[in-house]
Amino acid sequence: LASIILIIAAVNYMNLSTAQSQRRNKEVGITKTLGATFFQLTRRFYMEASVFVLVSLLVSLALFSILLPTFNQLSGKAITMSFASSGVFWISFAAVWFVLTLMAGLYPALYLSSFSPKLALQKLTPSGGQAFIRKGLVVFQFSISIILIICSVVFYKQMMYIRDKKLGYEPEQVLAITTAPAKDRDQVLAVKTAYEGLTDVVQVARSQSYPGNYASGRAIYKPGDEEGTPIQTVRATHEALGVLNIKLLAGTTLPETKDPADTTTQLVVNRATVDYLGLTPEQAIGQRVSVMGFGQVTEIVGVVENFHFNSLHQAIKPFCFHNTNQSEPLRYLLVKVNTGNLTATLKQLENTYQKNINASFEYLFLDEHLNSLYRSEQNLSKIVLLFAGLAIFVACLGLYALAAFTTEQRTKEIGIRKVLGASVTNVIGLLSRDFMTLVLIAFVIGIPAGYYMMDKWLQAFAYRTDITMVVFIAAGLISMLIAGATVSVESLRAARTNPVKSLRSE
Repeated sequence: LASIILIIAAVNYMNLSTAQSQRRNKEVGITKTLGATFFQLTRRFYMEASVFVLVSLLVSLALFSILLPTFNQLSGKAITMSFASSGVFWISFAAVWFVLTLMAGLYPALYLSSFSPKLALQKLTPSGGQAFIRKGLVVFQFSISIILIICSVVFYKQMMYIRDKKLGYEPEQVLAITTAPAKDRDQVLAVKTAYEGLTDVVQVARSQSYPGNYASGRAIYKPGDEEGTPIQTVRATHEALGVLNIKLLAGTTLPETKDPADTTTQLVVNRATVDYLGLTPEQAIGQRVSVMGFGQVTEIVGVVENFHFNSLHQAIKPFCFHNTNQSEPLRYLLVKVNTGNLTATLKQLENTYQKNINASFEYLFLDEHLNSLYRSEQNLSKIVLLFAGLAIFVACLGLYALAAFTTEQRTKEIGIRKVLGASVTNVIGLLSRDFMTLVLIAFVIGIPAGYYMMDKWLQAFAYRTDITMVVFIAAGLISMLIAGATVSVESLRAARTNPVKSLRSE
């Protein structure tokens, strides 16, 4: 993104330098007449570019140090200015200076230095090719800006999709409290019992894990399928479905009590599991299935609707809650609370915990944890939006300057048209038409590139929003409005100028 902004800025410099070339025709012609060589002129223009780039780099370093805390907050990073003391940084700094100078100064230096002294002094330098290159650079700038706008819109749509997506359970008001520091099972049960007696606690379950965290990986087999299919398993107590408010399609939840000598494993599976088995939810109840690591007797007692135990990056696959005795430890208490007075409730939970377990009270809210799973995407969307704004701003600076130059070149034409009866609206339309056509071409170029990039990014999500025409229409309207407003400012000034002033010298 930073490279894109630098390229757009370098394009601006090339564009404006060549746009001003007609003002420097006589200067170049006189200098060549007095004996200046092509190499000397090229070196001179490169020196000008190097000064601009150096000053810009120094200013940017100062601004970076000022804006760094804001950027860290926006991106979720912890970047410091310690890199400024590194020799590698200053070598890179010099390399960037050299590359930007080479890139920004290349076309102006070669173009302006190539003028014939005679043509330069007579102001007869051909402008067709120059105008074509300037227009091409404007198209390039706005193509990049439109791509970034498309990216920003798609990022926003995907984040809204994630926010509004039905997960199949309710993470709100549910805490996951670690019980790993407990010395034994009795301490954990004491905390659980105490929590169940609190007024603001709705329900408590013990669990191996929680949604958005890890699950065990096993395989489940159906008759005739020796390879089986992967299934995620989580050991839990019977209250888990109630705490998470997971819809039961058939059967019951896990048994409330289990004899330590009971070797049967009860399962509550999701719809994806019974689909694999080729059964309906009702047919699956009471069926004995083979699950790797669960012994010989494994019985389905309940079937729940599919829910997103993992993030939306992963598709829903076979999953089950189980109650195997000789299996993974129950490391967490899942506590559903009323959040009317959350601060007081959390204090009660902490005090109760530490009365029974001599350890720090560590917890998280499931909904906040789920949001953290998409933190990198959220940060990326904010940064792309910021850079899209910067790209458009820099592109508009170049467009405004180019519009001002073009308007100046057509001052006499505008004066004549106004004398012949052209209105302010006619003049604005005349001056804006060419630039808006360039933005429209950039829009046509930006659509396929933006679609390709965002389609690739969305493939990281098993569940994703659609890239509809609304995205491209929004990007097109935003770019056209911004470009139109930029050009119209200068066009309006030219259209309102008294034609007598522009024609006086004739």
